[in-house]
Amino acid sequence: MLGMTNASNHLNNQLWIFWKEPSLILIQTVECPQIIHCQFTSAAMHGPLWISSVYGRHTRAERTALWNTISSRAPSIHPWIIGGDFNCIHSLDQHKGNCNPCNNSVEDFRECMEAGNLLYTHPSGGHFSWSGKRSNGKLWRRLDHVFSNQQMLDRTSSLQLSMLSKGASDHRPFLLDLSLDTYSGPKPFRFLDLWVSHHTLEGTIRSFWENNKTYNGMKGLGRKLKDLKAILSKWSKEEFGNIFQQLKEAESRASRAQDHFEANPNPESLVEFNKANAELLLFSKRETDFWRQKSCIRWLKEGDASTTFFHNVVKNRRQKLRISSIKDDLGLNIEGDSNIASHAIDYYTKIYSEESVSINPELLSYIPKNINEGDNQMLCAVPQEEEIRGAIWDLNSHSAPGPDG
Repeated sequence: MLGMTNASNHLNNQLWIFWKEPSLILIQTVECPQIIHCQFTSAAMHGPLWISSVYGRHTRAERTALWNTISSRAPSIHPWIIGGDFNCIHSLDQHKGNCNPCNNSVEDFRECMEAGNLLYTHPSGGHFSWSGKRSNGKLWRRLDHVFSNQQMLDRTSSLQLSMLSKGASDHRPFLLDLSLDTYSGPKPFRFLDLWVSHHTLEGTIRSFWENNKTYNGMKGLGRKLKDLKAILSKWSKEEFGNIFQQLKEAESRASRAQDHFEANPNPESLVEFNKANAELLLFSKRETDFWRQKSCIRWLKEGDASTTFFHNVVKNRRQKLRISSIKDDLGLNIEGDSNIASHAIDYYTKIYSEESVSINPELLSYIPKNINEGDNQMLCAVPQEEEIRGAIWDLNSHSAPGPDG
């Protein structure tokens, strides 16, 4: 009925595991109180995948063993998904009803997941996964949750969790959709901070600006800047290339140079060793600067965080910002990248194709005046040079305003 080829039961039939071969091949299971760990070989991911199913106990004291088990396995080097009925809410907004939740239980839950660097997957399609009746009345809570580690996010382009309709159970089922496809559409132009360190950047920009036609007005400036983007993109490919591949090659050269110097400690091998290490530091800094800029972290000073930290921030932001579905004018869900893109194009085409609506000037007299004449003159006044300079100098040196300012 489920379309699966294999099944196994655990914890006195409280947990059942179903999987389909050859998509998933079970390697081993580790059964612990309240949780079962399954190691699979994933055909899609071409490697190991851990999936842990949870059936938590009802009291805080009993769930202590569950948190300890999760914490002991959290430092996993393989992709890991953990989910199920934790019998505990993860935040206070996951509760509704007159029976107040235990704040200490919530803190235990959060501390366990944060200590293990397990990231919460927010579901769509509903807020509460369980409902029931207590002596104080009706109660709604989200007791079912799904988490994943950073290794899992690194191997997937999207991880979408949907809350389905309730059946015979008092819990709503979850559907987890993992996508390994990568976005192959056009990429926007980005001025990279690491370019500034290259000695030919300023000359490249000056040469283009002085030797190309100048157009009038802001529209002309925008056109010239657009032409400059193509020049900088070509320049970046020639001068920088693939910084990630260059880093890997630099690591290999540095390792070989170190081995050669240790085997032949002479002045020539020392020069080679120092040169390889200098190149490795250069390419490492380029990668760190790249991910620092992509992460948009502003509260850290130079050198305060590692490349891994910035990369994880970028991955997590991409997961949160990814649009998995939208609603049309009739309230119907639209899913799939191509369908969402087509609907967005149609929507904005319709907006900007509509005829402008004429406004009766007499209606303006009914709009209340909330500012006086002095305020109006101040707002319409041309700013002084000092004000313009101060506003520009206050901008973040590693950022730029968008088309709307």
